[in-house]
Amino acid sequence: MSVETLRSVMLDYTTRCNALCLRCARNTDGKYINKNMPLENMPWAVFEKFFTETINYIERIDYCGSFGDPILHPDLIRGIEWLRRTDDPARRRELNRDPLYIEVATNGGVNKPAWWAELATALGSQNAVVFGIDGLEDTNDLYRRQVIWKRLMENVEAFISAGGHAVWQFILFEHNEHQVHLAEELAQRMGFKRFFVIDNYNKSTKGPGSTINLAFLNHVYNRPDNIGAKTKKYDNTIISNQSENSKHRALEYFTEKLNENYNGDIDEFLSRAPVKCGWWEKERASLSLMFNGEIWPCCHVGEFRFPKAEPWDSVVSDKFIGLYDATHGKYGNTFNNIQHYTLEEILDHEWFSYNIVSKWEGKQRHHFCALKCSTI
Repeated sequence: MSVETLRSVMLDYTTRCNALCLRCARNTDGKYINKNMPLENMPWAVFEKFFTETINYIERIDYCGSFGDPILHPDLIRGIEWLRRTDDPARRRELNRDPLYIEVATNGGVNKPAWWAELATALGSQNAVVFGIDGLEDTNDLYRRQVIWKRLMENVEAFISAGGHAVWQFILFEHNEHQVHLAEELAQRMGFKRFFVIDNYNKSTKGPGSTINLAFLNHVYNRPDNIGAKTKKYDNTIISNQSENSKHRALEYFTEKLNENYNGDIDEFLSRAPVKCGWWEKERASLSLMFNGEIWPCCHVGEFRFPKAEPWDSVVSDKFIGLYDATHGKYGNTFNNIQHYTLEEILDHEWFSYNIVSKWEGKQRHHFCALKCSTI
């Protein structure tokens, strides 16, 4: 990977959020903020330095991170306006790049309607906001805790009325699967440009080459789905993707292939199964820029940066993932930080240029790559 082959970037723009979604890396059980995660916004100097170096190479910018909601960052609109003003279409054509596309992912539950109208103007009609709305008024906050429906709807209406391009993302759970069609009808009436469903179980069982992610492997190990802690507003909640029948079919398919190809040995699967990385495609590469200036090869790796149980450099948490030993423990705390190096220097580092990809097909692969992106 190099700046010249970079095509897209995901911004972990802030660790601040109004919600406590049950599976989010920033909290535990929908009640407690991750104690190992600092509450910070990306400094303007980090944002400006990174995009000054890359603006005419990148074709897509996703404001969608693992630890926060971008609409909580005070510079969101300022940054979007800067990107669109700094982008040079003529230079982009010389580099054979597609026009820049910007997408903001959010739960939509904060800021006032006037702010959302301003965001719509800043983005223009060619860019989009993806609203994560997982159900209707009676179900959305079972997963997206603390998102107030009335405020969310007011914000969506203000954004669309101001000409904003709105997309509705619906994560399928057992508790909301009966509302998919009703939600899609509401999206059409409100003026959303697109409605799509994320179905994690069916996504994991599409046949040969299917990617088995960590959430799915949890079921192979017979771990329960995420259980939310009890609060004044919420009783204990079990979040289960789609139906029990769907989970059973997915697990049955995986078990069949595990027995057929790896003698039923999950450790053998994790050490030998091919890794299919959707972020690294040679001439069309992506990466993740974190709020603190760190560059990671994908959001899945970056998500391990602030583990919930122990500090990230502790022996206990590192024993399972191995990310600290492979990165900061070996090369120091700044080797992948844009505040200390240029992006080109970071991507030329042996960890990015050799260590990750070279181990996908060998026994020495990084455990986190095998957990997230092994194929069955």
